[in-house]
Amino acid sequence: MRSIEDIQTEIDALWEKIGRAEDLKAIFIDSRGRIVKKRDMVKTDAYDPFNAYDITRASKWRGDRENKAADMKRTISEHTKNAQKQAASTISELDAAIEKLDELIEKWKERIEHLEAEKDEIESMQESGNQEAG
Repeated sequence: MRSIEDIQTEIDALWEKIGRAEDLKAIFIDSRGRIVKKRDMVKTDAYDPFNAYDITRASKWRGDRENKAADMKRTISEHTKNAQKQAASTISELDAAIEKLDELIEKWKERIEHLEAEKDEIESMQESGNQEAG
């Protein structure tokens, strides 16, 4: 049978793990929020208006310049769209990491509950042994 001190050491180590996991989770949540905010800002302030604006409508855009402008617009739009996809992928990865941390924290808390019950059982056994001896 393990000692109360050994059990308490394991409990303390688990609480330390939980603290580090919660700190990391907070960093992930903060990072996710900033990425979402910037992604949305790029979409609403740059990507959507840029795609809606017809750069070739002005009378000075004729022939070759018109084609170059349209090509440039497609290129810029494609780069922005790819960056938006990468941001969405990063957000998904952060969501998965946050979910995994939540699972680990829950698992460690369940283990702590089990250890606390084990510790209480040992303490009860020690108290009844002391009462019988006394």
